[in-house]
Amino acid sequence: ALQHQDKRLSVPRILLSDAGLIAGFCTLATGQVDFGGLPPEETKRLPQRVLSVAFLAWLGVGLEHQSSGLGCLLLAQALRDESRE
Repeated sequence: ALQHQDKRLSVPRILLSDAGLIAGFCTLATGQVDFGGLPPEETKRLPQRVLSVAFLAWLGVGLEHQSSGLGCLLLAQALRDESRE
């Protein structure tokens, strides 16, 4: 994860519990969407360039924290973080 973060390929986030243990995590990664391989009739309304995208690569919540809403909070935070970059 650290190597990918250093290369700006992904952004891992870790949520710690009050005891300092990992309660949950998520990772946003970067990528590109190239529409060039699609048939011309499918790309009429699509951008004629490669699009940079961010996607949720990993999301996890520790067993002792499941059903507590942490997954939703981690996803919401990841979306907020991505919109600021």
